[in-house]
This record gives sequence, C-alpha cells and structure tokens, in this order.
Amino acid sequence: MADQLTPKILDYLHEEMPHDMYALDFEKQDKGILLQILLKDNSIEALKTQELSIKVAFGKYFKSSFQRVEVTLVNDTLKVKKSFEYPKENEHFDRCLHSLKVSVLGLEEIKDSYKKLEFLYMFDTEKRDELFKIFETLNVDIYAQRDYIRTIMYDVFDLNKRDLILFLRSKLYIRYFKRSNQAQSSGAERRYEGRSADELELLFKEMFPDGIWEDIEKSLPEFLKDQLNFQRISNENFIKNFVPAFMSMVEIILLEYIRDQDRDQIQGLTGYVLRIYFDKILTYTAENLLKHILLRDKNPDKFVK
Repeated sequence: MADQLTPKILDYLHEEMPHDMYALDFEKQDKGILLQILLKDNSIEALKTQELSIKVAFGKYFKSSFQRVEVTLVNDTLKVKKSFEYPKENEHFDRCLHSLKVSVLGLEEIKDSYKKLEFLYMFDTEKRDELFKIFETLNVDIYAQRDYIRTIMYDVFDLNKRDLILFLRSKLYIRYFKRSNQAQSSGAERRYEGRSADELELLFKEMFPDGIWEDIEKSLPEFLKDQLNFQRISNENFIKNFVPAFMSMVEIILLEYIRDQDRDQIQGLTGYVLRIYFDKILTYTAENLLKHILLRDKNPDKFVK
C-alpha cells in the first residue's frame, strides 16, 4: 500500500511553515493544525501505527535546513525533538548556529552573483559581516566564529577537503580546487598553466612596475592567523596545505588588480608571482612561528618538534 501520509505532511510543512523555521518552534507555529488535518482521515490509533511515515516526513523537511529531528505522537500531540549540533551547548547557542545555516543557505542560492572566476567566489564585506553579526550574543572568539562558519559552508556548498574558505582583505572567499589543465605540459609551462614565463613577466611588470610585495606583506598577518595559525595547526597539515593556501592568497590579491581581458591568465600569473616572492613569504612565516615559540605558546613549540 502506497504511503500517502508522508507526502501529505510534507505538503503541509512546505506550504504552511516558515522555510527557515527552527525545529523546536514547530508546535508554536503549527498550533496543532497538522494533527487536526491528519485526524480527518485517520484515528489516533491508526496514526500511531504510521508513526514511521510521520518521522520520515519531518526528517526530510528539516534535512533541507541541515537539522536532525525526532518526532513522536505523545498525548495526542506531535512532539519534535531536535539534535543539537554541539550537544554540550545550550538552545540559544544552537539557535544562533541555525540562523547561521539559514544565512549561508541564502548565500548559496545567490552565489552566482558573487562569482569572480570559474573556481572562485567572493562575498563582500557586508555579506561577511552579516555572518559574524549572528555571534554577537555568544561568547565566542573570532577564530572560533570563523571555524563555525567554515564548517557550515563546507556542508551547504558541498565542498571537499581541497577546497578553501578564506577570510581575507575584509571579504569572504570560496576557492574551489581546480586541477591543472596542463598535465601534458612540462617545465615552466606546467608551473604557469601553459603560459610562458616571458609572457607572464611582461604582464607582471606592466601591472606592477614596483612589484607587489607590499600588498602580500600587508595580507600575511591576517592570512597566517586564519589559514596557517601556528597556535592551532599541526606540522602535518601545514606541510599539506601551505602551498595551495599561499597560492590562493596571491590569487585573491591579484584579482583586485587584474584587468578583465587578462583574467584567463590569473592562474599562470599567480604561480609566477608566488615563485618570485616564495622565499620572502616563507621567511615572514618562519619569523611568525619564531615569535610564537618565544612567547612559549605550546602548539608552535610542538610544531617544530
């Protein structure tokens, strides 16, 4: 026999409930109406035998907003219980995280408006700050806030481990991993996405006659705290991630300057610029690590051991 209850409940939830509803607000929003509708065609006893269909419907509905729920029929009332994302935290904290998910889902719906390159999205300062504003009533430091945002964005945008989320230059970036199209090339062509070093040198000198180290140096403090923070990162993760992370940082800086007609060269130019300044970037990074060690921070000390 076909399950008619699940689609009926789903129709009601989609049509009558706020799309961004926090699961524990269901009873307040519903006011018992759904159960009254279901009782027109079923007795309470009959509904109890179809409780699995009710659970499936609610599970599907709240899954779209990344909420996990359990629904039961208790004393002629539909009771919704929500699994907290972080069980040790309270309901207020969980509600804030839900608001964050709703905001990130909104960004995902309009992401094409913020597409800068085939593999790069840039959300402006206003959009970034809207996410941080959600944490105003929570005692959470800025780096933990960024971690929560990252975790949710990885889920909502269906990112994989090689994709990056960066907080840089007052903006928020999603940088999808892009495999090189130059697997059959060799030498400099492979390094620079098929562009010759001479071609990229001309473009670089035309765009930055005085170089671009000043911009890179200004970005490094924030970047290191966010992406390669020695107070938090392991030696293994640093080795695995530092090259693609620095590549993304340079790419974002170049994006602010490169002309529209030259955007197809940005990956090659990024590789070229990183090669020029790689030693300086590593020296700056090593000095940053040394400062943490001199301050007797535990993680950096473990990092070098």
